[in-house]
Amino acid sequence: MKDKLTLLQNFIITDDVKLNHLSSNVGIKKTAEVFGDCKTIVNYKTKLYLNEIETLYKNNFNDLSFHNWLDSETFDWAKTTLKLLQEVETPYVFYLTEDRMFCNTSYEEFSNIMNEVVENNVGAMYIGKIPKYSLTKHPKMSITQNLPAYEDVNNHIYTFESKNSPWGCISIDTIFRKDIFELCLKRIIDSNNYLDILDTDKHGVWPYEQFAKYIGRPHILELGKNWLTTEMPNIKLAVPKKLVVVSDDDFGYALGPEMKISLIQPGRNNLKYLKWSYDSIRKNQGIHEVEICVADDASTDGTWDWCQEMMKKDSNFKAIRNEGPTRLGHTILYDRLVNEVASHDICMIYHADMYLCPGALDSIRDLLKEKTIVSLTRIEPPLHPPGPEKLIFDYGIEPEEFREEQLLSTVKDLTFRKTNPTSDGIFAPWAFWKKDFQEIGGHDPLYAPQSKEDTDIFNRFQLNGIKFIQTWNGFVYHMTCRGSRFADGAKRNPDGQVFMKNRETDEWLKQNQKSTREFIRKWGHFCKHDEFLKPIIPPKYDIGFIINNVNLKLIEVLEPWCSTVYCDECMIPGSTAAGRVVDYIEEENTSFDLHDKFKPFDNEKNNEILVEIDGKTFSDQDYLYINQLSEIIQDSGEKGTFNLGNLSITINNLNTYEKDLIICKR
Repeated sequence: MKDKLTLLQNFIITDDVKLNHLSSNVGIKKTAEVFGDCKTIVNYKTKLYLNEIETLYKNNFNDLSFHNWLDSETFDWAKTTLKLLQEVETPYVFYLTEDRMFCNTSYEEFSNIMNEVVENNVGAMYIGKIPKYSLTKHPKMSITQNLPAYEDVNNHIYTFESKNSPWGCISIDTIFRKDIFELCLKRIIDSNNYLDILDTDKHGVWPYEQFAKYIGRPHILELGKNWLTTEMPNIKLAVPKKLVVVSDDDFGYALGPEMKISLIQPGRNNLKYLKWSYDSIRKNQGIHEVEICVADDASTDGTWDWCQEMMKKDSNFKAIRNEGPTRLGHTILYDRLVNEVASHDICMIYHADMYLCPGALDSIRDLLKEKTIVSLTRIEPPLHPPGPEKLIFDYGIEPEEFREEQLLSTVKDLTFRKTNPTSDGIFAPWAFWKKDFQEIGGHDPLYAPQSKEDTDIFNRFQLNGIKFIQTWNGFVYHMTCRGSRFADGAKRNPDGQVFMKNRETDEWLKQNQKSTREFIRKWGHFCKHDEFLKPIIPPKYDIGFIINNVNLKLIEVLEPWCSTVYCDECMIPGSTAAGRVVDYIEEENTSFDLHDKFKPFDNEKNNEILVEIDGKTFSDQDYLYINQLSEIIQDSGEKGTFNLGNLSITINNLNTYEKDLIICKR
């Protein structure tokens, strides 16, 4: 590419925001990755930040001609630019704004673009405002001006005759054939008065107030309409087919401090979703440095081969593998990725079936402060019941039918974003400070391989003083549950309605039941949250059940809800379990020590709260009281004995122990 193209810049910056942007990984460093072998000619027109800018360019460009010609009082940028042009020896010159971002392209891709520019003898290729003027062979800007579609005969560029150009003017951020660029500059220089450039017969006249603001600005290379359309109507022009360059005017690329974040993505047989998700992250990460951390959980669909390939291609892609054959599950792999793989202080739990929307990471950067967790808002197809914490739009249930343009149009146009910017719930994807995660010991392996681990850690975060923020300015499109729960994906019925093939898998149903019982044993209640999924955490009490006329079915129902069970059956020699209860203990799949939990009926009762239960009279209503026991005890607020249904409840002490659960010690 260096024999075809020279970069030329004539600019000034006046604030730290621009300087920080140029110094970031998507600034000059990224520009140099794409164009580093091309000669780069720069005039920096001020003394402000001169040392920083000169050092930045010298550290990144090998063939650099750097000047510090200051602007005169008449601001003769066109003359200095023409002087810079005399150094250009290639047939094409890229007149480039300093803060443009090339994070969506590569040296290889842009070399192919330039090859096609040269082969087609293109006079100028416009790079700015690509979403308005390209991405399709007949963009809206052409349609609204009754112009024909672009010629689509190349792999990387659209071409068209100058007379059919939808551009109203010639501007910076254009790759010019050198002779065309020289003509543009001389038209400015040779004019004694900017009004002389205008030819009312050919170009029309702007109202003075409209064009006066452009006088002396190097962004517009003419005043009035595009002179190439009439004076060189048959010259061939071009535009890239892809969004190879973006600016802070483009949705999702606002300038600001760069955030370094590690996305945490375990997956099992999710390859097509991982690829789809990866593409969206790299396309829409904006100015931020995003490290993608993937854990392959004994997949058999080629996930690990893809991970190995991506680690060679992408230095910010890291992966580990569980060799199997038994899966570890995301409860374990989330923590391995956070603790062993992620290199940034900020991480985000991020599912394999999520599409990152433009601007999402900007919203996290703006809201993630000390002792906070920020969740993006999910946009989902209608696979689950609606709720106020998410948006339901059907833009596809599989990557093959994903309607990206419709999604992005919706995200950009959401009307409530400024009036209702945040709520206080939490759900994946959630971004957090690694130190806050590690302070409480991460996820509890009690729930491995999955289910209820999220509610558990959310409870513990909240008890440890973390504030939850859900942003309604940052979004993901979430296919939902494409792991163990709905392993076979989704499909539509003949009417186009969405449903899941085979619904929940037996594997998921069994593990969900186990995790639910473990959650109750640990917390003393079902998972609870408000409408925005902010945890509701009832107190954790020391409760003993004194059960008369017990049976194994009753034990199965009641055991998770208390700290100790006192039974009226005889003891088994050598065991602390009572009677046939030992069969239940040995068959129940739990990490809790049930041998210690069961005591003989006449054992000393040491619990602070005692509930007497008779198996002969225990009813469904009594079971509902058991489910709400923490709240009932909290509402009572005093020591003493009272009856509730067929239950007799004695409160000896109202100590609570939920804060003892904050730190996971397993």
